[in-house]
Amino acid sequence: MEMPNTPTGARAFPELSTMRVIWGALLVSLGMYFFVAVKKQPTPFVFDLSAANPQNMVEMIISGMAVVMVALAFVLPNLFLNRAKKSVNSQTDVRQMAKYYFVPFIVRLALLESCTLYGFAMSFMRRDAMIMLPFVLISVVGYLMSFPTEAGIRASLRGPERI
Repeated sequence: MEMPNTPTGARAFPELSTMRVIWGALLVSLGMYFFVAVKKQPTPFVFDLSAANPQNMVEMIISGMAVVMVALAFVLPNLFLNRAKKSVNSQTDVRQMAKYYFVPFIVRLALLESCTLYGFAMSFMRRDAMIMLPFVLISVVGYLMSFPTEAGIRASLRGPERI
């Protein structure tokens, strides 16, 4: 049975609501980038990986940079969270934990969005919007894996175990 004065849900936890609004807005922006690319560059999908074309070298570098950004989207925030764990213990309120979680969360979303932006740039270089699709899908999967929840915040910032 729930205590009458116990806040529940995102409504009683404004920091979580804020993170969800930011998450949703940035997720929608990924679709907007794709929409702009499709409307601006409606040419058929062609992707040639022949080594003789110097354009493909640039595309491979951009693709590699996007992969690095996605990897950093999961490594870098975890480094921040590991440092923050020193300030958190089992008695720390989830609202205080959210303050430590917020910056790594935004860094993760920004790095994931950069993957889409690399695809966006490549779509204009190639004049082919569909080349952007894998970049958008990777970013969307990363966003879905990063949806902010109270349990996720607690798990990310679990204090040191006491024996």
